Amino acid sequence: MIMVTFLWKSLKFHAADTGRSIITYQKIMLIKVRQVEFCNSIILQICIFLLLIQISEAIHNLRQHHSFSETNKFES
Repeated sequence: MIMVTFLWKSLKFHAADTGRSIITYQKIMLIKVRQVEFCNSIILQICIFLLLIQISEAIHNLRQHHSFSETNKFES
């Protein structure tokens, strides 16, 4: 988010000095930065989702193990 804001400010700053080529280049860079941030957020969400799956599987396994040991206590 900071990079996007910085690029947008530099876009406005260079507009009066150098002309359209810098503006076009900066807009392309701005779009690329937004795409990278979007990809990073998707990757982060996928990692969090996979981590939650791992945690839920671990809790499920612990519950099964706990109920199995309780069953063995009653049988013996």
